[in-house]
Amino acid sequence: MTTNPGRIVRKVLEPPSIAGKVPPHDLEAEAAVLSALLLDGRKLDEIATFLKAEDFYSEANANAFDAIVSLGQAGEEIDTVQVASWLAHRGRLASIGGAAYLAHIVDATPKIGHVRQHAERVLETKALREIAALMHTKLGELYGDHGNPRERMSS
Repeated sequence: MTTNPGRIVRKVLEPPSIAGKVPPHDLEAEAAVLSALLLDGRKLDEIATFLKAEDFYSEANANAFDAIVSLGQAGEEIDTVQVASWLAHRGRLASIGGAAYLAHIVDATPKIGHVRQHAERVLETKALREIAALMHTKLGELYGDHGNPRERMSS
């Protein structure tokens, strides 16, 4: 997995909120992935080949995951203190809610089992967001100016 330390993760293909509906996501699965990795950094090997920071819906979770991956690639220990330090040195700790946010994730979802299944759920919801974004784009094209329909039918 490649990462670009120091960058702030941005969403791509994020569908807009339609009629007050929020795009598909599973914050509990995202938190479970992060919790598992913060409690046992060796779990990163199970998911690092297919999960990327950009797959997370929550920008805070994406930034935390980016820090975890970067620490893992550097052979550093992975825990809340290390992740908070990594983010702080890049000016990104405040953007996730500080070290308290990382502690909250670990406290709220203190399980390390099934990290692969939770990571796969994060990917599933990302795929749904991409489908929604594509459908929204195509719907916009459908309602756009397509010229004279009679001329299009005769050609």
